[in-house]
Amino acid sequence: MTSCGSVLATCSDDKTVRLYDGMSFELKAVLDTRDIYGWHTLTYMTLIHDEGQKLGGDCVVCVTQNGYIVVWSLSTLKKVVCLKMHASSIEGLAYSPTSQTLATVGSDCMVALYSITQ
Repeated sequence: MTSCGSVLATCSDDKTVRLYDGMSFELKAVLDTRDIYGWHTLTYMTLIHDEGQKLGGDCVVCVTQNGYIVVWSLSTLKKVVCLKMHASSIEGLAYSPTSQTLATVGSDCMVALYSITQ
């Protein structure tokens, strides 16, 4: 798994992200968030192309109903970021490749920004 262009990714209530080969639809990996404290499900997800290699290459980003943002490297399948961004459910996720910033909006009425260049 090294390229966003050949990956199909899903997130689910079972606290996992599943990565499939985008051509054959073969399951390649299951990424787990069961180590995150408290009840949660995974709500939104995006794949990002990390040209600057700040996160170690292309990544999958997922957010939870208990306020966390989680980033995994597609090349290593390891978590590179796991941060509590909101006091409650994250209701939206967006990525700007121009500014290399992730934006989340939560049910706590807050917008949070995370620069992947940090």
